[in-house]
Amino acid sequence: MGWDAITNARATLSEATSTHKLLLEGNDALAQEKSRAIALAVSKQLIHAQEAMLSVAQERSEPFKEIENLSPALKLRTKIVKYLDAYYLANESGAGSGDPYCLLCWERSQVLIHLNRKSPTENCCPNCDRDYLAETTGFGI
Repeated sequence: MGWDAITNARATLSEATSTHKLLLEGNDALAQEKSRAIALAVSKQLIHAQEAMLSVAQERSEPFKEIENLSPALKLRTKIVKYLDAYYLANESGAGSGDPYCLLCWERSQVLIHLNRKSPTENCCPNCDRDYLAETTGFGI
């Protein structure tokens, strides 16, 4: 759609420019009412061109917004390690350490959510409500 919008905007701008030239060249010969009608037509054409260009700008900025949103997750990806059924922050040697993060939340949405102890044998995620075995999602490793 981006190229179509650019083509439409260029065509509208070209039409508005030619109409504006007509208005400037024939101003003395045209009646005042006709001049106003042409000026109104030019204004409408320019508004349409402006809307088309705004649409293109918004469409073209979407991928950059997506990259901007993914950047923190990509940076964080290098600092986390999967161990058994959870993710952990990597220590200096690259091994996971500290408290566990939800495997499901990270893999679905790239957000780190600390697991909570539900019982001596179970941990759970407060975000997605997934339960994990405590032996595969240990705290303070």
